[in-house]
Amino acid sequence: MRFTGMLVSLAVSLLAFVNVADAGDMKWRASRVLVGADANSGPDERTCGPQMVRRFNVEIKGNVVRRRASSGAPIDLKLLDPLNPDGSGKVRALNSKNREVILTFDAGDGPRTIRYTAPYSVCTWAWVPV
Repeated sequence: MRFTGMLVSLAVSLLAFVNVADAGDMKWRASRVLVGADANSGPDERTCGPQMVRRFNVEIKGNVVRRRASSGAPIDLKLLDPLNPDGSGKVRALNSKNREVILTFDAGDGPRTIRYTAPYSVCTWAWVPV
């Protein structure tokens, strides 16, 4: 009996750990806007690189944020930290190369602005719902 109780407790703990960053399931269309860069250079495409795709789909499913342009493959970002109860938060995520990026979510439970800072970059882009 004691062993069964321990197994149930372990299973519940593992499920809680797996869903620690669960942001809920939702999907919306977004536009990308450069919102920040190095203070010396200012936010511009010379510093942060040209962006060919301005509109794309954003999908949150469990602890994965997926960005997909109509002309390309999806880019998945795995959330490492939980969001706040109001849906906001500054969280770490891993990109496809296992590099850490920072995502900052505005409060809400539906389409909302997400700010993205790439690894080793001074540039921040906002994904604004359209």
